[in-house]
Amino acid sequence: MTPTIDSAHLPPPPGQLVPLHQLHAWTAAILQGAGCTPAEAATAADNLMQAEATGHTSHGVVLLPSICDNLLQRRIQPGRAAQTVVDNGAFLVLDAGACFGMVQAWHAMARGIERAGASGLCLLGLRNASHVGRLGHYAEQACAAGLVAIMFASTQGRAARVAPTGSTQGRLSSNPACIAVPRGDAPAVVMDFATSATTIGGARVAQLQHQALGPGRLLDAEGLPTREPHWALQQPLGALLPAGEHKGAGLGLMCEILAGVLLGADTPVHPPPAGTPPRPGTVNSYMAVLIDPARLGEPAEMNRQLDELLRWYGSAAPLHPAAPVRYPGQRAAGQRARSAEQGVLLAEAIYAQLRALGERLAPGHAAP
Repeated sequence: MTPTIDSAHLPPPPGQLVPLHQLHAWTAAILQGAGCTPAEAATAADNLMQAEATGHTSHGVVLLPSICDNLLQRRIQPGRAAQTVVDNGAFLVLDAGACFGMVQAWHAMARGIERAGASGLCLLGLRNASHVGRLGHYAEQACAAGLVAIMFASTQGRAARVAPTGSTQGRLSSNPACIAVPRGDAPAVVMDFATSATTIGGARVAQLQHQALGPGRLLDAEGLPTREPHWALQQPLGALLPAGEHKGAGLGLMCEILAGVLLGADTPVHPPPAGTPPRPGTVNSYMAVLIDPARLGEPAEMNRQLDELLRWYGSAAPLHPAAPVRYPGQRAAGQRARSAEQGVLLAEAIYAQLRALGERLAPGHAAP
């Protein structure tokens, strides 16, 4: 039987262990070879490295071939900045057009952080960017500045493959939601999840590793349950199932409303107008509510109470003694520390894919 991608009992797949700093430099060189400026390449490589370092392989370097293809075909326009469309007090909305999503999402968050620092609150929107990657990356950026971040993202394009509860036909994407709370010098509490039971990126990783998806995540083109990831990636397409049935489906719809409709972004029923230059297959928009908690009380006392709450939460008796209770973001923080020390393990197929890309776009940069 084919192993499942989510089994805790599987050994790690064979692969290549790569030091994080070497993978970052290699990734940045490849992105420059695809047309990015050095600054853009470094910012995007940071994003992909943090995904790898925290164990979110579906949003790591597995995305690099698609990113580079979009850059080379100029569906992503390097060297361009998002345009401000709303700038009114605490409200700030930017339109990225065909700009590089991972770069413009970072710069947009930096502007939102500055705005929230001045007024204590900012409602930030970035619309119509290429794939922004892991949403938690930007929430952690806000937490590093001492801000609470509440984020919702929507997707327009080929990624609309998540079926509503009770349906077999895709209508939305894996629209993620994220809430992150800073803890001073300690790792932030970060809840970052897709509203579908799996993602296209997760299916891509599973297919490259010749693994099956877990049950209850995917339907084939006939609407029947399947664990074969190709139904999420190749024609004829099946449909991804929502996480938590109607709860995930409803939250995914709210993400589309908040980050899509309210921001005036592209949505599945409101595509770009005729004559718009070709865009990447996945176009993201996000809404972020940024809050300065210092405006609500004494930060030291808040941190003390938060630490006390997390200790109490984690002291709950575990179902399995070897798997203690963890708060959101705790596993990722531990994985990040291990990755910094030991490097990241790239599956053989992903490493081979990256090596071929490097030979084509960064022949002067030796593979790690």
